[in-house]
Amino acid sequence: MDSLQVNNSVKTKKGSGNENKKVGYLKNRSKRERRGALRMPEKQGKIVRRTLSIDYGNYSYLKMKSKKKNKRNNSYGTQPTMGDFRKNKTTNRKPNLKKETYRIQKDKDKEKDKEQEKEKEKEKEKEKEKEKEKKKKEKENKIEKYKTKEKEKEKKNKKEIKIVKKKLKNQKKKPFRKNFFFPKRKRLVVKKRNKVHKGKDLYTLREINFRSTSRFQKPRNNELEEIEDLLLLPSIYELDNREKNLLWRYREYLTTRRNGLAKFLLCVNFENENEINEVRRMLKKFPPIDMVTSLELLSKNCKSAFARRYAVEFLMKCRDKELLLYLLQIVQGLRYEEDEKNSPLVQFLITRALKNPILANFFYWYVGNERKDIAYPIFGLTHLQFAKKCLEKTTSHNYLKNIQLQESLISNLKEVSYQANKFSKNRTKNIQNLKTLIQNSEPSLCNFEKKVPLPLNPLKLVNGIDPNSVYIFKSALSPIKFTFKTTNDSQVQNTNKKSTNSGNKQAGEFPVIFKRGDDLRQDQLIIQLIKLMDNLLKKDNLDLEFTFYDVLANSPEVGMVEFVQAKSLGSVLKDNNGKLSQYLKKLHPDNSTNYGFSPQIMENYLRSCAGYSIVTYLLGIGDRHLDNLMITPDGKIIHIDFGYILGRDPKPLPPPMKVCKEMVEVMGGMKSENYKYFKKLCIQAYNILRKHTHLIINLLTLMIDANIPDIDHDPQESITKMAKRFNSKMTNEQASHFIDEIIDESVNALFAKVVEKFHSWAQYCKNIFIF
Repeated sequence: MDSLQVNNSVKTKKGSGNENKKVGYLKNRSKRERRGALRMPEKQGKIVRRTLSIDYGNYSYLKMKSKKKNKRNNSYGTQPTMGDFRKNKTTNRKPNLKKETYRIQKDKDKEKDKEQEKEKEKEKEKEKEKEKEKKKKEKENKIEKYKTKEKEKEKKNKKEIKIVKKKLKNQKKKPFRKNFFFPKRKRLVVKKRNKVHKGKDLYTLREINFRSTSRFQKPRNNELEEIEDLLLLPSIYELDNREKNLLWRYREYLTTRRNGLAKFLLCVNFENENEINEVRRMLKKFPPIDMVTSLELLSKNCKSAFARRYAVEFLMKCRDKELLLYLLQIVQGLRYEEDEKNSPLVQFLITRALKNPILANFFYWYVGNERKDIAYPIFGLTHLQFAKKCLEKTTSHNYLKNIQLQESLISNLKEVSYQANKFSKNRTKNIQNLKTLIQNSEPSLCNFEKKVPLPLNPLKLVNGIDPNSVYIFKSALSPIKFTFKTTNDSQVQNTNKKSTNSGNKQAGEFPVIFKRGDDLRQDQLIIQLIKLMDNLLKKDNLDLEFTFYDVLANSPEVGMVEFVQAKSLGSVLKDNNGKLSQYLKKLHPDNSTNYGFSPQIMENYLRSCAGYSIVTYLLGIGDRHLDNLMITPDGKIIHIDFGYILGRDPKPLPPPMKVCKEMVEVMGGMKSENYKYFKKLCIQAYNILRKHTHLIINLLTLMIDANIPDIDHDPQESITKMAKRFNSKMTNEQASHFIDEIIDESVNALFAKVVEKFHSWAQYCKNIFIF
């Protein structure tokens, strides 16, 4: 590139002699170039640094920069004139290879710089992640150190308290000066004053809060959230010292909250006289105790005799009907009594049982199931006390005789069932052997010498067994159906229970399934909870037409189940081309309706289906298939066989509810009004039972150590899973939307259909090999 630089500070005039000398080096250039190079300094009249750059492609460009800023265009120097540009027509110059290589290298250098910057950013991100991990570890270490320090402080405080107590005992009573010191953390504090306060001068932080904080102090937002979470916790959780101190500090606030009384009594230190006096004052402010709090105070976490006695005082006011609903759990509460001989709960149960024969019957069998448990000898002691009290009183002397007759009946049934299945595996031969054994038995089982109140239902007096109606079911344990003959004296109206099979059973007969080698305590628990839920729903004017059958475990290996006149859905679908509606049309035809049977049968079907769907979902009942779902001639659905509960299921990916398409087909499909009505009933039942979440959970927590397999597996996890199904934090609108989605999801479940087919094939193969 050609370039020309001119540096002049002398002004020139036309016609002067020096003009040619100064412009002599431009003679080889054109006139336009010379004019463009020399015109601008003449106009401005100032020192100018001029640079002439030539050969930018095919054009030439002249740049000039002056020290003074141009006001016209806000730039340094003047604008280029027409003489600054020209077309280079004379020569076609060769491209400059050095510049091209220089540009290529620059581009490469830029790419390298970008790559290096990306690598640096990645390294910085890695360093940030490492720093975060270090901070987490440091926090964890700080928390552990803080916990260890607190434990050491507690140990030191205890030692100091013992030392000071010994000194106070040895010293004489002297007046002290007032000198208060309130620490922030929990630690030992000595309080000196003139008046002696009952010889106690040692206070922990909790005792200081007892006097210093206001009784009407309200919790902050974060503390209020924590208190609400603690009130919603299931009773299976044991409170920490920090949580107990928080509840104790805001005990006045707990008086306004539901379930606040139980949590308040659980956080009290009953070894401290000051706190006991405060409890007596606070009990007047709380609302009266109910069954929910009394059951929680009888649980494992409550060990104070004061609180347990307070719960027993409430139970004394309850009626026999209410006690029968909760008797199973109240008996399990005996495990956690410290004073085995003089327990107020034992004395209460025995006195109430001696006044009512029905209570006496079930109390005896509930205690009898647990008396062989070596870990809890209280059951054996109460069993003996009950027998002694029955002998002492003449009015209750007959109770003991009836129980002895029941014991002999069950032992005879055990022997007969064992001998019937002893010799052969052929079911038809075993049934014939069983009939002969009953007819030839001594003492006779066909006609009893004395009337026996049936253990399953003590209102039924039984005088024999019908040998012709004996039947052995197709099962591995081969349960037996016995039909007992009842007397006219047993036809007593029971106001507590709903008649299960009225109209289906003949008068004077009571069929029972006797099971040997099977633990029925889990089925007994689920039937009791379903009865309780039905009672709660009826209090809110919602009758879902449940059909109950009684279950009683006479021992961990023997039990009795009431037989229900019903058919399984699997057998009904086989006989009616896979349609339940045909079965109902045969039994109750009605051409006036769209579905072909009476509207009352449809109402029974919809209500019972909704009730069992919600109950089985809340209790987490698994292994639901068409063979353990039954339907009565009245169109009511029944669930049986509760071998899997609280979320356990032997099948993979089970639906949340057992509402299959065959059941929805009877309603008229998912778009019908009957299906909408079914969902409406489900939503109503779900929102009603959500109000009683604590009651149902407290009943299950009392059964933790009752040797029920699905609770023993992992009690805390299983009960928390069940508590989550209630969704107690949701509003009614959110809960109704939630349950609506679950119903649709369970109806459209595809994997459940595949599992149902596998189950039907397995049952078919089983029926071939079992004769």
